[in-house]
Amino acid sequence: MLSKIMGLFGYVSRDLLDNEVAKNTALEKQKADLHNEVENLSSHNANLTFKNTLIAQLLGDRGYSEPLQRFREQFGEFYNFMNNDDSLSNEAEAFSLMQSIEKELEVISTAPQLYSKEVIAVGGGFSAGKSEFISSLITAQNVSLPIGIKPTTAIPTYVLSSEITQLVAFSNSGVRVELNELDSEIHSKINHDFIESFGFNLKKIMPFMVLKTQKNYEQLCFIDTPGYNPSKDGFKYSDRESANAFLSNANALLWLIGLDSKGTIEKDDIDFLRELDLCHKKLYVVLNKADLLSPSQRKAVLVQVAKQLNAYSIEYEGISTYSATEREEYEFEKIPLMEFLDSLSLSQTLQKTLTERLFSVYAMYNESILRKKKRKATIYKALHELDIALGGELDEDSLHFGRLSKIKNIFQVGKETEQSLSELQKIILEMKKSIDEIFGKVLKIDLPQINEKDIKIEFDLAVEEIIDDESNQTNKPRTKKKRDSNSDKERDNPWWIHFFPR
Repeated sequence: MLSKIMGLFGYVSRDLLDNEVAKNTALEKQKADLHNEVENLSSHNANLTFKNTLIAQLLGDRGYSEPLQRFREQFGEFYNFMNNDDSLSNEAEAFSLMQSIEKELEVISTAPQLYSKEVIAVGGGFSAGKSEFISSLITAQNVSLPIGIKPTTAIPTYVLSSEITQLVAFSNSGVRVELNELDSEIHSKINHDFIESFGFNLKKIMPFMVLKTQKNYEQLCFIDTPGYNPSKDGFKYSDRESANAFLSNANALLWLIGLDSKGTIEKDDIDFLRELDLCHKKLYVVLNKADLLSPSQRKAVLVQVAKQLNAYSIEYEGISTYSATEREEYEFEKIPLMEFLDSLSLSQTLQKTLTERLFSVYAMYNESILRKKKRKATIYKALHELDIALGGELDEDSLHFGRLSKIKNIFQVGKETEQSLSELQKIILEMKKSIDEIFGKVLKIDLPQINEKDIKIEFDLAVEEIIDDESNQTNKPRTKKKRDSNSDKERDNPWWIHFFPR
């Protein structure tokens, strides 16, 4: 009897134990499901917060950099200088030059790094492997450009060399948003699904991004442009306009052709290249995904593409069969791809161009101030010589003597010239300093030097010649002039008589 009771108790215990285990398993699963749901909700909430913050910042008011604000303050000082100085006849031109510098600096200050590099546009059809190609030049680990994004929604990206990986977004009004500050892993999240999740074309309010990361060719900045999308009627007008817009900011174009889908250069590529404004732009053609072809196939494609480019009179620097995934070049026409990239260097930076424009304004005022000084000095010298030449003919108490003295004082050169030049130089150098701060580096360039001796004036006031001419005409000793209304005698009077109204 006892054994039966114990057996029943054991059976019940095992049943209860199994039930408890099943309950615990269900609870653990429920807990895991809830945890996953919380994780998903947290991730979804983080994404919503990121999107809302990004949109709000992109649509917000733009703040201007301190160097740009200082340049504008110095521009105000220059404007005051212009109002106080009357030496320059074409001051409107000088003011216009200064305005053009300010407007360009306003644009540049949003992303000055873009304007201190040799900009290379990377173009080609959709799926040509443009993003993969640029990623093959990036040396930083776990950093690459998103691939497989439709051209209609793809956001053009400028890729710069930097020790620190940073992704910056820009709005149409010049607002910059540090995406890494919103999400430290953002560079790995920018993909097709992410862009589509906004529910609208993000490119309309975020036209481009800048990716700073470790890469080869520090002197170069690559633009990952949206690929054109061939249709039944050829490429679209908007594709060409978009490509031309980015090409206008570039000094060279790398045109990529994906050998996996085409095997050679097609008419769409030819038409697109012929429509682009390639004047003074260097073109290099990259036959990407060449690892998918055999050596003989690669060679045949290389020869065929060269023939077609030559047939349509499209000038190019070279052609390369290349694999972005393998990071390897196989064959080339003219020069290798890496040699072409090495040959690209910035011959004239925008920083230098703007500084030279600024200094040209300084030179305009410097010359005009010195010209005014020399003109006054020449007139003063002539008046002084006239005073000596007249000797005692003018009584010190006479009206003419007093007028001559006053006129000499008017044309006497004082310290105001040196003060004006010193003030001008100080303003210009401060403006140059602000330009350097905007670009983040000091440009070594000196102010233009103008020698006063090299400045020519348009008149000659040599009193000796005037007196000699008069002596030859009259052959009589000089006597004091008397008022005479005779017009013929008036024409015979020397130039200085007009300073003494009758």
